[in-house]
Parts: sequence; C-alpha cells; structure tokens
Amino acid sequence: MNKTKSKFKFTNESVDPQMISDMDKLSEMSDEVILSICDSIFQLFTNTSLKITDSIEKLAKIHSLNSSTLTSPFRGALFFFNLSLKKKLMPSSIKKDLETFGLSEDISQKISDKWKTNFISLSRIIGHQTLNVNRLIDMDWRFGVTASSDDLSSIGSTYLQLKFIIDNESGQSNKKYEVEGLHVELDLPQFYDFLTEMQKANNTLQLFLK
Repeated sequence: MNKTKSKFKFTNESVDPQMISDMDKLSEMSDEVILSICDSIFQLFTNTSLKITDSIEKLAKIHSLNSSTLTSPFRGALFFFNLSLKKKLMPSSIKKDLETFGLSEDISQKISDKWKTNFISLSRIIGHQTLNVNRLIDMDWRFGVTASSDDLSSIGSTYLQLKFIIDNESGQSNKKYEVEGLHVELDLPQFYDFLTEMQKANNTLQLFLK
C-alpha cells in the first residue's frame, strides 16, 4: 500500500515520504517503547522547558537503546501528534491514522486512549502557545570594547552589538512586508549564553532535517 497517497485524518495533503519512513520505524518498536515515546511527547507539549534531545536520550537510557535508533520514530510521532492536535482529532481518528501507518490495532487503541485522557489539557496549552513569529531576513553584528564609562569596572569590557532585520508584515496577503531593525547589546557572558541557546536550537533543527 502506498501510504503517501493514503487517506489520513491528521492532514489533507499527501504525507511526506520521510514521515512515512519515520512512522514505519515507530511501528517496528515494541509496544512498551511506543507508549513511552507517546508519553514523552505529551510531556513535551505540556512542559515547554523540556528539550526534545534530552527526552530522546532519557528514553534511550530507560529502554537500553541507542538514541539514534529512537530519533526517527520519535520525530515521526511528534509531527503526527502536533498536526493531530492542531486539527483537534478525536481518539477514533487517531486510532485509524495509526493503523493506516502500520501500527497494530491493539497499540493504536492504547495510544488513542492516552490521547483521549490528555486531549483537554493538551488543547488548552497549545492554544495558549500559539504565536505570530516574525521572519528573520538578515542580521549584522560587531564586537567592541568599552573605552569610557561612569562605572570604572566596565572599562575595557567586551560587548557585542546585534542588529536583527525582521519582516514586520501584518499578515495581510495584499500587503508587502515592512522591514524593521531590532538592536541588541550583549556583554560577553550574555553572548555565550545566547550562543549556547542558538546551538541548542540548531541541534533541534538538525534533528528534523535528517
């Protein structure tokens, strides 16, 4: 069966072959691992302080698996539940889609039961987390050293100035975007904190680009 052309409830479009591959790998996991992946994803939805990579590593330790083995099935399930939540799918639709992906009727029923139990809290949280994000068009930066200041302790300290050029378009399709420059100045410790967060974001992005 060509799953890319199968009729799913969680999307009106053809399913990407990469997601098909990820969900195939999910179906090959034991029921215990599959249910753990689902629980971990629901926790990610309800606790934004949790990291995807940390969740995968934690599951790997619990089930004595290599984290790379869990990356694809975790990614597939995460996309599936995220899109399903946006469409507010009923448990019966979750079960049907999982079966179409190749999961057994028994494990699909167990997952749909978990979905039913968590659905209200998940929907409420996702609703609060809906944001409009401005598109980053370009950025500029320069380092500097404080030559003079009322605070003697700051003289000679290194700082970084960042300029983010963002698309400030209002969302109306008939209106061209308006660029806006946002200026930020960071001292050296703040810059390293910023760099660390960007590296974490890049690691998460690379997880979904594999």
